[in-house]
Amino acid sequence: MSLRSKAASEAVKDDLAAKDARITQLEQQLKDARSARHTMPTAKRRKSSKTDFIRLIVPDTHGCHIDKKWAAALFGDIEQLDIKQVVHLGDALECGSFLAQHHTLGYVSEVSDKHYTFEDDVAATNSLFDKLQELCPGAEFHYMEGNHEHRIQKYCVTSAKRSGTAYPHKEAEALMRIYGPEHVLHLEERGINYYQQGKMYMGLPLMAMIKLGKCHFVHGISTAQNAAKAHLDKVGGNVVYGHTHRMDSYHSKTVASGGIGAWSPGCGCKLQPLWMNQNPTTWTHGFGLQMVASDGSFFHMNVPVPKGKSYLTLLTESLN
Repeated sequence: MSLRSKAASEAVKDDLAAKDARITQLEQQLKDARSARHTMPTAKRRKSSKTDFIRLIVPDTHGCHIDKKWAAALFGDIEQLDIKQVVHLGDALECGSFLAQHHTLGYVSEVSDKHYTFEDDVAATNSLFDKLQELCPGAEFHYMEGNHEHRIQKYCVTSAKRSGTAYPHKEAEALMRIYGPEHVLHLEERGINYYQQGKMYMGLPLMAMIKLGKCHFVHGISTAQNAAKAHLDKVGGNVVYGHTHRMDSYHSKTVASGGIGAWSPGCGCKLQPLWMNQNPTTWTHGFGLQMVASDGSFFHMNVPVPKGKSYLTLLTESLN
């Protein structure tokens, strides 16, 4: 064998030996990978505290335009829950007819006929509050003034100014004692906290906004298609709002606040009112629930109620 052939033969042997060594190395790595074990953390379940509670969030119901199937589903759900706090996001009254002069002409035309009376409106809202307080005995109750309730003040002030009286503010106050939500809904007697659009509360810089624990509540400051993001951007913290009638949510994270979210639970009124007959709505039925911890932190759940059937039963029945 020539020197050249011998060298080639030795090179082949060396190459085969290197490949055998690589195969052995790979087989060992595969064996090690298959036998590797990673220690997962031990399961740790959060223990509930006696100070934890459930907060119910009721969206726009609009008086006598409340959807009865939605209301029945809501009542059926909260019968099974121990609600300690109720927040109504506003527009509990419809305030149509003579109170709707600041709305669209089409709307005024509809509610000026037999389809609406202020007495029916008040009766429906009182019945709603009666039922909520019956099913949530002793619960703390917060009620935000919506843009529909705010029509009452506009009507009273406008009427007083038009009357030509020397003391329009006194006449406006007298009219408010007749038509004001505080009076027709007996809010003081009920022990319901009422937050008016012209006032600031709890040291917050926005009128008619409150903060309970680590969550803000407001009737609504945007009706944009991306209203949840708009609310979160403007508030800069957790916020629940109504007004849009659309179930929605948006989440973000900031350096200062950490994870924050904005939620709209939808509405509890008719989804296609007569004044929107040529404009199919994107409104959705639902309500909100928050499981609130002792430090004010919370878990928020938007509960859909399509066609009068609550999805919350899918959860509660599976836990029983």
